[in-house]
Amino acid sequence: MCTRGRKDARIICTDRRGYPAAVIIALLDEGDKESIEYYYADGRGEKDEDREEDLMMRDDDYAEKLAEILRSNNIRSVTVLRMEVPCCGGLEMAARRALEQCGRDLPWQVCTVHIDGTVTKN
Repeated sequence: MCTRGRKDARIICTDRRGYPAAVIIALLDEGDKESIEYYYADGRGEKDEDREEDLMMRDDDYAEKLAEILRSNNIRSVTVLRMEVPCCGGLEMAARRALEQCGRDLPWQVCTVHIDGTVTKN
């Protein structure tokens, strides 16, 4: 887990009581110390605003594993299904990196599930 600004993040709580909106508590790496941040369930720190401190999945860890899967198997195409919330951006980035690293030219697409339930192909 990391922030958009690439700070390492450790999730310490996902069920904070008494604050129905900000249910996630995370520690952000500030070098020689850690800061405490509170997040909505979608990984955002502010309800309608994207910030460098928003949470996302660390794409580096997944990219290497996905690239090996793509190299070692007879996969003909890749479809990434992600939610529109910012914390799912890391999944798409990991897939992009894996496709670059795997050494194969595979067709791929990204489909986004929106908050209202609709799905779009990007």
